Amino acid sequence: TSYSREEIMQYPDEPMIIPASRILRPFSISSDFLNKIRLSRVLHEMDYAAKNNEFYHLWWHPHNFGNDPENSLKELELIIQKFKELRDTYGMQSLHMKGVSELLKMEKGKVIERWK
Repeated sequence: TSYSREEIMQYPDEPMIIPASRILRPFSISSDFLNKIRLSRVLHEMDYAAKNNEFYHLWWHPHNFGNDPENSLKELELIIQKFKELRDTYGMQSLHMKGVSELLKMEKGKVIERWK
């Protein structure tokens, strides 16, 4: 679910296309087992991305936390703790979409263009 820098595409005169890795699904009040599997999968994918210097784009809709805000925020805290560990160990960064675009432009000295 993670991807390399080369997989982020830029078409001429268009925004950079930054793929999503996974949506953080809402906490399920009725299935503790599925919650554990879902969270474990996210943490494992983050670990893989950090170890392989890849991008991992986790996204969610804040309204999804409305089903069970307390447990949803507890899960998010575990994800943030994992990120901090990966940042300290492997240099993983947390960036917003514009930040990813700016980072890649800076690294390459130009916009990445795969379709010229």
